[in-house]
Formats: sequence, structure tokens, C-alpha cells
Amino acid sequence: MVLGIDFGDSRTGFAISDSLEMMASTVETFKEKNMKKVVLRAIELLEELHADKIVLGFPKNMNGTVGDRGK
Repeated sequence: MVLGIDFGDSRTGFAISDSLEMMASTVETFKEKNMKKVVLRAIELLEELHADKIVLGFPKNMNGTVGDRGK
């Protein structure tokens, strides 16, 4: 299974795929700005959900250009 991580300015979204890796469901929105705490939470979720892969979100603006976070 794949753990999806979408980093935001004030919160991070976590999602998990189904066993066929075709669809994903929201796990939680983690309201934390401290990157160390976000990484520790990601590690906890990897273990809890038995994920063996990670996919990181790539932030883009609504017009398709790459935003500051993506750079």
C-alpha cells in the first residue's frame, strides 16, 4: 500500500491507497508546522497502515505553474 503525503503551510494531509493501489482514502489532516513532528507522524502512519511506499504531493497553482512550495 502507498502512503500519500501532501505538505501544506499549516497542515499536512495523509492518505492511504487500497491494496491494488488504484484509489486512495484520506487518513487524517495533521495540523502541525514543525517538519520534525510531521516526519515522525508519517513514520507512525507507515507502521500502523503497513504501507511500503510513499508518494509526495507536488504543489502547483490553479493555472498549472509550479508554486513556491513546489520549487
